[in-house]
Amino acid sequence: MALCHSDGIVFAHLLNIHSLLGNRPAKLIRALYNLYGARYILIGVWKLIWAACTWAGAYYFLRVSIEFLEQNLPAKTGHLYAMGLLLTSFGSSIAIHQLYGQCTALGIQVFV
Repeated sequence: MALCHSDGIVFAHLLNIHSLLGNRPAKLIRALYNLYGARYILIGVWKLIWAACTWAGAYYFLRVSIEFLEQNLPAKTGHLYAMGLLLTSFGSSIAIHQLYGQCTALGIQVFV
């Protein structure tokens, strides 16, 4: 999001615009959403992807892998469980690194 003014000036301008529109009072949440909305949504999506991959890997695939070892199932099934665990770990790693990167970038943007 490239802006020609600092974010503080843009935020104040958005807050003033919202207070001038209609009889509604200015809302801090509305002004923040207009300034950082897409970034917050992207951060939320990364967080959901991380949570889904972490849950699938740490709970589901480990549980079915242990059940696979206790039962007499074909080796192909075990390979599929191991591949699922690998892919969810990979997805979780990508998602958490993107989440940290986006949060850091947003923090720097807010700070400056």
